[in-house]
Amino acid sequence: MNHKEIQSAKKIAIIGISGVGKSWLARRLAAQLHLPLVHYDTLCWDAHWTLVPEEMVAQHLAEAIREERWILEGYINPLAQERLTAADLIIYLDYAGWRAAWGGICRWWRHRKQPRPELAHGCEDQWSWERLWVMWTRDERREIEGEIATHASKVMRLRSRKETSKFFEDVS
Repeated sequence: MNHKEIQSAKKIAIIGISGVGKSWLARRLAAQLHLPLVHYDTLCWDAHWTLVPEEMVAQHLAEAIREERWILEGYINPLAQERLTAADLIIYLDYAGWRAAWGGICRWWRHRKQPRPELAHGCEDQWSWERLWVMWTRDERREIEGEIATHASKVMRLRSRKETSKFFEDVS
């Protein structure tokens, strides 16, 4: 995809394993391209890490996808196919496990006493060795690779923070 195609994309999905900086990139890109931003975590979590019922998540996701313009960032799950199909561009942050784990540690440190901007009240990040291990081993990657297989022509794979920074500079 060239830069004009990227800048003209009206529906962008940002995906990747935990800890790679999907929300960070989405906020910056949404501001740069003047696109409405939807965080998947916002759809999934109510205050104090209360899970939103799946039917409601699906309904809110479908409403967001029907809009003419958006950036939708977040984890891949069974509802992902709909958003990937609707996207003009899929940005896949495919970082090394150690990089994701480091990102997860930094995120936890920054948000251990207050929720991330995209989360509800009471959703402070909690330390978890299990979560860190999932990032380090890139456990979620297999599912992501399976979901994007049918959308290869519109996937932009960024493998490092350096590549992501270069991408963002090019779009700017």
